[in-house]
Amino acid sequence: MSLPPDFLDRIRQALPLSQVIARRTKLVRKGRELTGLCPFHNEKSPSFWVNDDKGAYYCFGCQAKGDLISFVQETERLSFMEAVERLAGEAGLEVPVASEAERRSAEVRVGIYEALEAACAFYERELHAGTPAAAAARDYLNRRGLPPATQSRFRLGYAPAGRNALREALGKRNMGAELLVEAGLLGQPDDGGAPYDYFRDRITFPIRDRKERVIAFGARALGDAKPKYLNSPESDLFHKRETLYNEGPARTAAREGATLVAVEGYMDVIALTQAGFAAAVAPLGTALTETQITLLWRTAPEPVLAFDGDAAGRNAAWKAVDRVLPLLRPGHSLRFAFLPGGLDPDDLIRAQGPGAFGSVLEAALPLSEVLWSREVEAADISTPERKAAFASRLDEVLRTIADPDIRRLYQEEFGRRRRDLFSPRDDRRWGGPSARAGGAMGRGDGRRWGSGQPAYATGGAGAGLKASSIGQGEASPLREQLLILAMVNHPKLLASLHEEIAELPLASVELDKLRCEILTVAADGGDLDTDALRRHLIASSVGSILARLDGNRTLRAHWWAMPSAALIDAEQGWRHVLGRQRRVIDLKAEVERATVMLEQDTSDENFQRFLALTREMAAAEGDEAAIEGFGIASGRGPSL
Repeated sequence: MSLPPDFLDRIRQALPLSQVIARRTKLVRKGRELTGLCPFHNEKSPSFWVNDDKGAYYCFGCQAKGDLISFVQETERLSFMEAVERLAGEAGLEVPVASEAERRSAEVRVGIYEALEAACAFYERELHAGTPAAAAARDYLNRRGLPPATQSRFRLGYAPAGRNALREALGKRNMGAELLVEAGLLGQPDDGGAPYDYFRDRITFPIRDRKERVIAFGARALGDAKPKYLNSPESDLFHKRETLYNEGPARTAAREGATLVAVEGYMDVIALTQAGFAAAVAPLGTALTETQITLLWRTAPEPVLAFDGDAAGRNAAWKAVDRVLPLLRPGHSLRFAFLPGGLDPDDLIRAQGPGAFGSVLEAALPLSEVLWSREVEAADISTPERKAAFASRLDEVLRTIADPDIRRLYQEEFGRRRRDLFSPRDDRRWGGPSARAGGAMGRGDGRRWGSGQPAYATGGAGAGLKASSIGQGEASPLREQLLILAMVNHPKLLASLHEEIAELPLASVELDKLRCEILTVAADGGDLDTDALRRHLIASSVGSILARLDGNRTLRAHWWAMPSAALIDAEQGWRHVLGRQRRVIDLKAEVERATVMLEQDTSDENFQRFLALTREMAAAEGDEAAIEGFGIASGRGPSL
């Protein structure tokens, strides 16, 4: 229904946003804003901010954002009008009366919901009926490893083979054929004949919205009927390209800390949930759409897409890459997991157990790695002309990224990789043949699809910027110095990066002391102004550490960490360098594991993996020029 233009403003004036949010999480005032633990995801340090003047909230951790109405919609799983009615009642306001047409439309929707719920209950009963067909359906589900408890959890059912079983059953509840056709439960012949049951002799999978209301069905044929899987037709309630199977329970699980993962079909979702991966969803018979990607991001900023490791899985991954590039925004991307041996998640779990799928999720590759690997594998750079064609193709792909900052960062990163690819390192220096691609933007195991060989072995390019002395006798990587200096020069980073800063892995004991002092100032409610923070640090026990950090002229070349840089540039630079720092730590652990494996088994496979990891480790540790995308080589910011 339509509302008067000022009605929502009257609700917001009567109910401050912080008052409503405070029912869900404790808020503490910080200047003109309030902050607290995010009600949308588990966190230990507050990253959720509320501004009553603007009537808006934002979480720097999970990127949840909105206003009074959307907060009530999300937390209480209400429709827009249901949220408005709830809040209007609290504010003592009467919701304007709907028009006659709006009332009729609302009544029809209520009737469709009721019909779909009744059909779901009918199919559930039929699954447990004493007929041979129902027994065959139960046998199929049992063979697929779905016990009665799982069947009940997902409300699985069976649609009888007759043309009129559902129609007759719901007709006894005064649900007419016209309503059932509109609900997608009956089909209407083109010749105007009598409507018939849309699903016949099929196992039914209810498709529910975020409020757990049935809005459609998917159904699998038990016999030879085509197609094997059939969805309800499109309706006012159901648009398959805008819906994810199991979205409601997955959102709840993801907010409790589970990894959000998108798989291909219903059975994969059910198998994963049964195995403990409760934040699993699936599109409905189509490749992942732009709307579905946006739905995923409403739950988690970097969901994982799981694909079979065969050619079909790779092709599906390529489509997802092209689809997501124009949609990218800061903090939001996709990760890609490829299953071994052409298995789907259901097959993998049944063959090797939940731990095998957990390992697949841990090895998920960032979007940048998948995109780079795709382009490199398809390229022929054997001549200057072909190199130019490859470079042109990369530029064309990256231009599809709409966000200018993300596009620039990809162009800088891929430009560096391209230089490495065209001018490989001296094999004698790196202990083996140079690979086709260089570097790593984010975490990934760097293996070519299906080949079992490393996709890159050399890491970043350029002369390394060596570690500089911070403490007496202590060498600290340039990365760590930049991360801490940027925090001092841009203390507002604490608002958006508090958890990352608190958990920042630092090898330097003295830099760790400086970091802890900064966090203490923030925790005590200290001023996040740069000058005030510096005065405090200089007067404290870490003043000499800060002085040595300020005196390192090498750091001044990295403009994004300097006070004159914009906050958004400082945050992007900080996140980039943090990724490099984490990558080094991950590589150290991988090298240690590879060393142990090689000591236990001196096979060629273990030896080649050890060589590849040590080369990559040498590149990551000894060549810190990889962070120059935000500093000397970027061409942005002041020249210091």
